[in-house]
Amino acid sequence: TVTNCKFRNNRRSTLGSALGNGGAVSVSSCAKAVLDNCRFEANSAPLSHFKAEYGGRFFGSAFYASATPVVMRYCRFTGNGAQQEYDADAGTVFLDGACGGSVVRNCAFVGNENLYGETSQRNPDEEAGALVVKLSATTDIARVENCTFTRNLYAGKSGGCALNVVKGDVTVRNCIFYGNLCGPADAHHPESIRVQTNSAARVSYTLLDGPDACRADAGGTVERGEGCFADDPLFASSFSAFG
Repeated sequence: TVTNCKFRNNRRSTLGSALGNGGAVSVSSCAKAVLDNCRFEANSAPLSHFKAEYGGRFFGSAFYASATPVVMRYCRFTGNGAQQEYDADAGTVFLDGACGGSVVRNCAFVGNENLYGETSQRNPDEEAGALVVKLSATTDIARVENCTFTRNLYAGKSGGCALNVVKGDVTVRNCIFYGNLCGPADAHHPESIRVQTNSAARVSYTLLDGPDACRADAGGTVERGEGCFADDPLFASSFSAFG
């Protein structure tokens, strides 16, 4: 359990094939990881981490969990970023493998980025976004409740700049998705939630920033349940406050 901590300006910099994951925090094969009231600000990994000659890809610019159910409460992820040379895989928070039963509650994801170093190369199947859920099985469950996702940027071809369900069944309830953008700089478009093949997101009582805020790949499912609507959330701070 980690409580009332701030992780700021941490940066992965080790080269070589064993790069590891998690710009600030990485947990693996634990019974459970609990984070309460923590701040993750401006954590990152350098472009050189992702070049093929240095060993490939990296996940979780702020937080990475493998084979560990995670409970996050009242945490804030702001201004974390990752830049890859040939694809935009990374994610700000990445739940990988046997993390079924994870809960992200009362958290904010604001102004996080996944960018390309080489704009001519874009993989359409990126595993990136502010929160990436890639569980062991498509029937494994995670929950996202009372969370805000805004001003997150994802430079990949495909969507999911806020929530990207790569594998699993994710319940989203009482959340705000607003002002998130994906795509290259000359073609940004709003698309906050992406659900990949054979996976699902079940969304209810949630503010979405328009009819194109959610997208399911072939074989994926997005269920918009009761209480979903599009509107301006009227944040107390304008977007300019986030840079």
